[in-house]
Amino acid sequence: MENLIIRNARLADAEAIVLCIDAAYSKYASQVPGLPNVSEGVAHEITHNQVWVAVQQGEIIAGLFLVSEDGFMKLANVAVHPMHGSKGVERSCVFSR
Repeated sequence: MENLIIRNARLADAEAIVLCIDAAYSKYASQVPGLPNVSEGVAHEITHNQVWVAVQQGEIIAGLFLVSEDGFMKLANVAVHPMHGSKGVERSCVFSR
């Protein structure tokens, strides 16, 4: 992935992360009855858990959420904007952590 930066999310990133998550899950909204609002509480997640973002050319194109649980980190969510799917972004996020 060219010029991809993986870094800790900041509270200032919350709105861009929400847009990325909503875009990533939009294709499932009509297919999965009762799909919860997966982008709800992003600011809380940034403050209380580990949230990482993939940034390319100054734009957040993916988010990765890790939650501490009983002495280990649980992968809670990975969302890649559909315009950047199938390019290895998810793999870069997961394996860089």
